[in-house]
Amino acid sequence: MSIQSCRNHFTRAFILTGTPYAKETETILKDEGRTEPIKPYTVMAKHAASGKWTPFSDPAATDGTAIPQAVYLGDEIAAEAVTAEDVDGAPVLVGASCTLDKDQLIIENGQSLDTVIGSGIDQRTIEDHLATRGLYVEDTVGIDHYENSET
Repeated sequence: MSIQSCRNHFTRAFILTGTPYAKETETILKDEGRTEPIKPYTVMAKHAASGKWTPFSDPAATDGTAIPQAVYLGDEIAAEAVTAEDVDGAPVLVGASCTLDKDQLIIENGQSLDTVIGSGIDQRTIEDHLATRGLYVEDTVGIDHYENSET
């Protein structure tokens, strides 16, 4: 009889390369209609009137939140916390020049990196908007995918 032990340690970095610039004390805007938590690595947009962050979800919004500009880096925030009040002290990756793991990036409301925002000659994808901020997205494969495959 033999015993084989296998452990998967998910240690893949989200920020793969480069020099990131994060703001550690940003505010996430209260959202009374929110039903899901805000997860780490969620793409964020900035509400124009308040200057507060909100998860990007509507490319047709007219309040400034139609433009993805950053990525949330903190721990998961319960929906109840966001529905009750603004959440202070949120770390948000706002740019510089760094490469992010595409597989870990979260875009809410069924959007993808290929979602087109804008019209006419000013059409850009979510990925393009993030790239203008120095946030580049890259496909990666974790080594455990190959180590533990049964091929």
